[in-house]
Amino acid sequence: MVDANLASLPGSSSLSVQNRNVNASGFSFGSCAPRRPASRGTINAIRIMATLVWTIPLPSSTVVRRRTGHENGLFQHPIQRVDWIALSTDLYGHLILGTLRGEAVRCRGDWTPRRLLWRVYEHGLAGLLAEAIVRLGPRADPVLIALLPDLHANAAAQEAVVRPKLQAAAEISAALDGAAVWVKGAALSSTVYEQPGLRTFGDLDLLTAPASVPAVVGVLERLGFAREGPADSMAASYERSDPVGVVAVDLHWDFVEKDGPQGAVEIPIDDILARSRPAGALRVPSTEDSLLLGAANLVRSRVDRMVLLVDFARLAAAGPDWSAVRERAVAWRLRTSLWLGLALAKEHLGAAVPDEALEGLSPARWKTDLLRGMLGGSTLWARRKIRARAI
Repeated sequence: MVDANLASLPGSSSLSVQNRNVNASGFSFGSCAPRRPASRGTINAIRIMATLVWTIPLPSSTVVRRRTGHENGLFQHPIQRVDWIALSTDLYGHLILGTLRGEAVRCRGDWTPRRLLWRVYEHGLAGLLAEAIVRLGPRADPVLIALLPDLHANAAAQEAVVRPKLQAAAEISAALDGAAVWVKGAALSSTVYEQPGLRTFGDLDLLTAPASVPAVVGVLERLGFAREGPADSMAASYERSDPVGVVAVDLHWDFVEKDGPQGAVEIPIDDILARSRPAGALRVPSTEDSLLLGAANLVRSRVDRMVLLVDFARLAAAGPDWSAVRERAVAWRLRTSLWLGLALAKEHLGAAVPDEALEGLSPARWKTDLLRGMLGGSTLWARRKIRARAI
């Protein structure tokens, strides 16, 4: 079964992913010597790479086939063991991810604390990194300890933004009486994070059945929300000006764009609503459904913020029914996308994902290697990975 999500992933300008020499990358995971950033590629490269994932008849054996000038054009040699963490991080990523994993990371490379802070803020990790540094105590890098005041200040500012949004969500939920569920940031910050400010988000995302859209719109309008801009194939935006600022709600009647790369994905909204549960004043999807919705969002957003991987780690720690997760992943056509999110969370954040759960979701080995290669180096940390919906 084809997983249409992969057409959205960031690509690499080089198609010889299997020919990468790990030792020649210039990165040593034991130090912080920087290596050359991976290319983000172009929209055409993304299309090509996505097509490669499903159409190239590559062998499953552990050999590399490389074109030469000889008559037969091919020779073989064994693939070297790949350290995916080393390949998929960079100078600043090494410090951030290692600290989030609870490791006493030291960086001896040429790096700038302000650039590290920028990276952390961009990816919504300020509160999480501050907590990780505090847990490490004196084992943490002294330079990281010196950044704690900045991290705490940013985390406090984010919490001041998030809390009014959640209060507005609670107000809407009380008027909806179970006709919709909150998804993405609002749901996650209210369930798998100890404090709302640890999970930053922008808009509030509300998911309802298509037949319920008029009723939900009526509730939003009675509460002072007005339509903002045209609707697309899966959602419309509504905004209200509150004393603390503008509160924006994206009302979804689908979770994927049927006229886009994820058009083959099937999101059973009625089932999600039936399995939903209360989370304080909000109504949110089940843990299993949140994992699947996270997989759809991960690829649609081009893995644009690393906090999305933290979501997978937190949801995995919540103890989902992994058999149900796999069954739904297959039925929703999100199996490979879910594998990608869980695999990245396990490799980079030490997420508690059972090996058998990953094996049950994993595509062929050459596909997993290709997908990881497309998210190598600084590409993994790039913001807004060519988010243009036109592709």
